[in-house]
Amino acid sequence: FPVTILEGGTISGTLITDATLNNLFPDVTQLQAYLGAVTYRKIFVKNTHAIDSWTDIMVWISTLTTSRSDEFDIALGTSNDTDGTALSYSRPVTRGLGLSIGTLAAGASQGIWIRRTVTPGRPYKKVNQGAITCSGL
Repeated sequence: FPVTILEGGTISGTLITDATLNNLFPDVTQLQAYLGAVTYRKIFVKNTHAIDSWTDIMVWISTLTTSRSDEFDIALGTSNDTDGTALSYSRPVTRGLGLSIGTLAAGASQGIWIRRTVTPGRPYKKVNQGAITCSGL
């Protein structure tokens, strides 16, 4: 679920399309590749079950980006924060190293911030992709 405004905010009713290029960030421009850039997006994980809680939830970067010039890190947010710049970001690459969401009651959600960093002066790669996974019991 993306947020209702570009940088952050509350959950919207729109699902993020899985396995689709540019579903969260647009392509890096040549100017961004030259100068560098840091951008933030906030998404939500939601327990859509009507009754049961979702337990032992972890989120991690399951596929690193294909270009080391354009990478992302994640941090847990709140239900309504609008600025992800002051959070503590990490790059967990396995479930065991992932960020713990814990338990979400039926209908509850958790904000997740994604920070994309484009390193200045590195080789330009227009098409780049990675994956974030969230799983629980």
